[in-house]
Amino acid sequence: PFPTTAKSNFESWNPDGSAYVGVYGDTGATNFELMMFDGNTGALTGTVAAGGTSTNPTNHPDWSPIGDRIAYVNVGVKNTLQMMYNGEIRTVANVGGAWQPYQVLVPRAVGKNRYYPAFAPDGKVLVFNESTCANGSTGGDCDADTDPSAKLFAIDAIGGGTTTALANANAPGIADNATTNLANSFPKWNPFVFRRDGSGGRMGWVTFSSTRKYGLRSPPGNGTLLWMAAVDLDAPAGTDPSATAFALPFQDLATSNHIAQWTTQVVPPLQ
Repeated sequence: PFPTTAKSNFESWNPDGSAYVGVYGDTGATNFELMMFDGNTGALTGTVAAGGTSTNPTNHPDWSPIGDRIAYVNVGVKNTLQMMYNGEIRTVANVGGAWQPYQVLVPRAVGKNRYYPAFAPDGKVLVFNESTCANGSTGGDCDADTDPSAKLFAIDAIGGGTTTALANANAPGIADNATTNLANSFPKWNPFVFRRDGSGGRMGWVTFSSTRKYGLRSPPGNGTLLWMAAVDLDAPAGTDPSATAFALPFQDLATSNHIAQWTTQVVPPLQ
């Protein structure tokens, strides 16, 4: 472990691994903004003003693979950072080495929770989760922790605008019948951009967890399995850029699997 006493969770690394951003809003917290840490020592090196307070702390940071901005959640109704309510998606941009005032990318809405933002490898598309609350803006069904109604949405990571549901990726399988509440949650991107087809175009791959059935199999113990879908990075605005998802075949089907964390290379552990 790093020789540091600064607490953080939901960390995200910058592109070259020299720094990471973290948040902490639970017991004993005093800094509710985006906290910056040295990637080699784990030492707290600074704070980025992001509009976080003890009532509305920051959460779920994701550092763009381009390095120019960080997306994160501002909590609307505080509980713990693992289980929180009524989030909105914000970004902070770095211009000339200075962090700029935050931008609200996906605003707060009554009866909704927006969370888990994730930049595509080109840094221009952002996928995030949205859950719908049965009553009000709080409850165990919309606390950002494997919510049944969780679905994937996309938005322009730079300019914002209209959000688009990843309808194909969110869609149920044949054995799910008409069930559409499948807890499609915690998106993470493959770090590479691929050519879509022989005519050109760019494609990315996003992974997420879901309670949908893998063929005729159900996830173990009401858990989730990992799924993957192609995303057209050049899709016209307002159109679903996603393809039908498939289950990752190399996962352990006897366990509940939640986060597919990608890497560009495998390195030995630090000694």
